[in-house]
Amino acid sequence: MFLLTESPPFVPIVNGLDDTSNFEEFENERRMPSVDAFRVPQTFTGKNLPFVGYTYNRQNPEAERTVHRSSTTAINISILDETLREPSQLEVQLKMQRKENHELKLQVRRGLGAVLNLFDMVYRLLNSGYHQGNCW
Repeated sequence: MFLLTESPPFVPIVNGLDDTSNFEEFENERRMPSVDAFRVPQTFTGKNLPFVGYTYNRQNPEAERTVHRSSTTAINISILDETLREPSQLEVQLKMQRKENHELKLQVRRGLGAVLNLFDMVYRLLNSGYHQGNCW
């Protein structure tokens, strides 16, 4: 507010849009070549390197939105940590299916063992001559 009430120290008179009468003209001074220009530099300086350019990759807009919302980001990260710690429902189902598969394999082995024992008993009975007697 203080600057608005003060008057400027110098008010230029402008005669048109392209009036340059208030600017001073400077003469170009010719520079003499310096000895430093002819020396071989001892250390690397990057002043004579060409401009190669740069690339800009815009980030994912979802990532930008979560960066600006720090409180919700903290909540989202805590929820993510909890979900990563706990096994997912699919992992639990997979474990249960594997356990059931193992139990069924054990039952099949036991059943096959019993069937083989019965076949062995029948084979022995048939070969022992028992069938020649009263049964058939």
